[in-house]
Amino acid sequence: MTKIFEPHRWFRNRHIQTCLPTLLARMTPALPFAMEPIYLPDGDLIELGRLGQLDAPAILLMPGLEGDVTSPYIQSVSRALSAAGWQVLVMHYRTCGNTINLQAKSYNSYNYDDLHFFLDDIKQKFNLQPEIAIGFSMGGNLLLHYARHYPKAFKQMITISTPFDMHETAKYLPRVYEKRFLQSFKGKIKRKLKLGVDLPAGRRELKRVKSLFDFDRFFTAPIFGHASAEEYYDYSSCAPFLADIATPTHMIFAEDDPFIPSHSIPEDLNAPHVTLEIHKEGGHVGFLAHKNSEGNPYWLAQRLIYLLQHEFSLSPT
Repeated sequence: MTKIFEPHRWFRNRHIQTCLPTLLARMTPALPFAMEPIYLPDGDLIELGRLGQLDAPAILLMPGLEGDVTSPYIQSVSRALSAAGWQVLVMHYRTCGNTINLQAKSYNSYNYDDLHFFLDDIKQKFNLQPEIAIGFSMGGNLLLHYARHYPKAFKQMITISTPFDMHETAKYLPRVYEKRFLQSFKGKIKRKLKLGVDLPAGRRELKRVKSLFDFDRFFTAPIFGHASAEEYYDYSSCAPFLADIATPTHMIFAEDDPFIPSHSIPEDLNAPHVTLEIHKEGGHVGFLAHKNSEGNPYWLAQRLIYLLQHEFSLSPT
């Protein structure tokens, strides 16, 4: 396959690239993921999604913000990986998927405590130990933070459309996408307040939330022990520590990503174990091309299979 992404001539707009996969996913039957509950030490719940042969080598997929097994990028990539013989594992964060979150703590873009427990739990219960992890958007950022502290956890990592600078991403995100995330976040906070969950802010502050920065200022930052949203963004951003990553990591980006400003992509990456693959177009976790011989327009899924088989020499058999 071509290593350079060429968008479909009708799908060159970055917003079309970002949004159209969601519409296409609704036209395709959802994959039959088997869901397993994972009970956390504090009594909360997350989920493991499994697809493919149970005895096949496993690849872990980490969704983006508010993502789950039904997310279009998870569906298209999982379909390609399972067809190639891999077993696909998906981690659902607190409040995502079918989980009910009754703790003040939910998830954020760097806290890997739940991921660490998740990996240990699925190893003990199901003898699952994925050597490859693929993170989408925020999920990629979470993987990078984890690999910084646990460099031997995975043999190889791939991230797609992962922000480098959380400050810049928060300022750059178009309002139409921001409103969608806020609707979901605020709905979950309202549910927690109704159930009497102790939160650092209440309904008065929730009414003042008009942006993701506001939400992080009133809720995310204080819940995770930060004095401000700015401090939380400083701690979350992956660019300052990419040189410390010892796990071989391949990062895929599009310069027209509507979530990530191109000026935040490091020009001089001094990270010997990190490879940047940058395309002119593709949107945010989009990369819709002309259909291949199998009628598949999802270039990203094909690219991941190619990387695994040809660049990393990894095979499920």
